Amino acid sequence: MKTESRRGLRLAMAWIALAGLVALGVGCATARPGRQSFLKIDTPHFEIVSARGREETIALARSLELFHAGCLALFGLETTPPGHGRTRVLAFDDRTLGRPFGVGGAASYLVPTVDQAELVFRVPGDWSERTSRSLRADYARRLLRSVSPRRLPLWLEIGLAEVASAIQIRGDEIRLGAVVETHAARIEDWRRSSFEGLLRTAHLADASARERALFEAQAFSLVHALVFGPSGPASPDAGFPRAYLEAWHRTSSGSGLQAAQDRELLGGDGEALADRVHAHLSRDRFPMRILRPFGWELDELGLRPVPQGDVEVLLGELAWALGREAEAGRAFERALRQAPDHPRALTGLARRRVGEDFEEAERLAQRAARAAERDARVRALVGRVHLQGVAAAGDEAERRRRAGEARRHLRASLTLDESSASVRLDLAKVATHLQEWEEAEAWLQAAGRRRPGALAVDLALARLQWSRGWDAAARLQARDVLSRTSWHPFAEEARRYLQPAP
Repeated sequence: MKTESRRGLRLAMAWIALAGLVALGVGCATARPGRQSFLKIDTPHFEIVSARGREETIALARSLELFHAGCLALFGLETTPPGHGRTRVLAFDDRTLGRPFGVGGAASYLVPTVDQAELVFRVPGDWSERTSRSLRADYARRLLRSVSPRRLPLWLEIGLAEVASAIQIRGDEIRLGAVVETHAARIEDWRRSSFEGLLRTAHLADASARERALFEAQAFSLVHALVFGPSGPASPDAGFPRAYLEAWHRTSSGSGLQAAQDRELLGGDGEALADRVHAHLSRDRFPMRILRPFGWELDELGLRPVPQGDVEVLLGELAWALGREAEAGRAFERALRQAPDHPRALTGLARRRVGEDFEEAERLAQRAARAAERDARVRALVGRVHLQGVAAAGDEAERRRRAGEARRHLRASLTLDESSASVRLDLAKVATHLQEWEEAEAWLQAAGRRRPGALAVDLALARLQWSRGWDAAARLQARDVLSRTSWHPFAEEARRYLQPAP
């Protein structure tokens, strides 16, 4: 009896300890995200759906717009490129058991969808506390890529994005030029005397984590020196990076600038640039540029409540993008309990059912199409249900029927809204399934023209090349995607195309 009593006491203490750990992990959240009260606000560049309350939501909106303006100023852009598109933002409290929307423990992250990238803020707090540097860099890189379908030199894209990740927001001020201390420290320990290797690096697909970190530090340090360093051929007065970007986009070759022109625009060869960077980083103080934008006032933009069914749909779509299909299915079911004919909830649940019961999935999709026949997004989602069913079809006739239905709905969506790149990407996938290679390539090119910043289009091109047996072309494309993405699902798929096609 004495032994059993001690054992029971130990078990009770263990359960108490576990409950304490759970409570610490959950924090003060009292409701799962779908039960939180959301508000929506539309700003010039963001569509924000937030459960943070009025004041914190407006503060988040202001910080997002200020950061966007800071990126434009850093890149030498006067306006947002047309191919960038508006960004959706979801802000809520995910400190619930299981962390259903967590990604590696990050408080915030970017989901690189095609037409509308999505920023997710899943822990309360202000901009400086909860906006990770990786999220800011990812956003800056997508914005920078949207200028042109031609990819910039890798050092320049990564360097500009890393410098942008250090932009500081102080009230209504934007502060440019802060130094990322980890990058500066890594460069101090680096003893080579030339940046020539950095300038000529085409991809990082085979790089180790340490090598990639050194490349990012070098790219950051070089760009920081060129933009914020003392006067010289590539000083801010000479318009770097604007002059370099304009010269890059004028060249017709994908290999970039001629070496002499490159050296002239950068202010020296690899050795001279290394000396310049080390001298720049050895300075005691780094003066910052302060911008104070004007011309818009977020307090004048109205906030409106978001119905709970719409919130569940947004969370379901996020879960789907994260590869958590079971969580997505539960969210869509909850949305349908709130609004039984919600078209996007119907299509979301249909996508969840495709692999289990395609007939049921198709019935759900048809209900959605009837409920929102003139809604371009819904028709695209119905097409996506059938596209997903193509690969699951049991025989050739059924496969072609599903492909035909996918095309019908996707083309109807384009008739209603011809701007979508994601619909064109889906039409390319249908053609790829049917081995209609030229049509698939034409749709991919059209998608890329509308959303040049979307690496999903580049990845789809690698998939097409790989499917055609063009291993070398697929490998080049996949290496480029691997070098420019931090999104794990993209990297995982790209690595497949480094291998010979079956």
